[in-house]
Amino acid sequence: MNVHRSPLSVFFINTIAAITLGCTGSPGVQSTAGNPGKYENTRTIRTVELPPMTFESDRPKLPGSIRVCIPRQLSSRQWNVERHPFRINLGARASVNFERLTIAAFEDVKISTSVDCGSTSESPHLTARIVSANREHYTDVKQGRQRTSIQFEMTLFSADGNEVWRSRVEGVDESEPAYAGASPFGHTPSHHVEVLPAKLLEVVTIPERSKRHEDAAIDFGVALANALEQSFEALLSSPEVRAALSDDDSNAHATTKATPL
Repeated sequence: MNVHRSPLSVFFINTIAAITLGCTGSPGVQSTAGNPGKYENTRTIRTVELPPMTFESDRPKLPGSIRVCIPRQLSSRQWNVERHPFRINLGARASVNFERLTIAAFEDVKISTSVDCGSTSESPHLTARIVSANREHYTDVKQGRQRTSIQFEMTLFSADGNEVWRSRVEGVDESEPAYAGASPFGHTPSHHVEVLPAKLLEVVTIPERSKRHEDAAIDFGVALANALEQSFEALLSSPEVRAALSDDDSNAHATTKATPL
């Protein structure tokens, strides 16, 4: 296994947690609002709970050399919804594990965080992004299950810059939300929203703020891990990817043999 990193890669990934960007979601579902204001700077930011992952498969690794581009669009990604008093940093852990995914999938990997990555590549390059990150608001939870999801996309380009393959998967986690107060009815308040007076409903259904952002960090970690595992399998199982890399590797050898000494 050959892995090469550009000089800035390690510094870039280790410090990216401090970078703040907005985050988009599906229309009408926890999507990021516009320009950050004064309130934005006071909202807690928490890193998604996702340790370095191990990717394993019975399939053989993909042949040839690949340049892996980790764009700022991925590494600085946040779930950032004004309706919530906290934010979740997704990008730092997503970038680390995307790198680990590619190292497990390819025979020869060159990692780059350069903004020019892929523009003048002599080999195919792979990039990724988080398309959307969504989480139901606890007041919208149905049947006591709070849904959290992440859409993750990878795109492979040939050495001449043409798109060869694209994969988009959705990682989902459904968990039971925690509430600050116990329901006077003895079960999850969302099951009886219609019968509670407005003031009482507010008291028994508002989770503790710290518990909510802790749960969100964990749930987004599960969803992201699920999306990365699906992406890993999609990459290794794609005949288009194997064909493209095999062709590129063959062309590289042919060019080398044809070069006069």
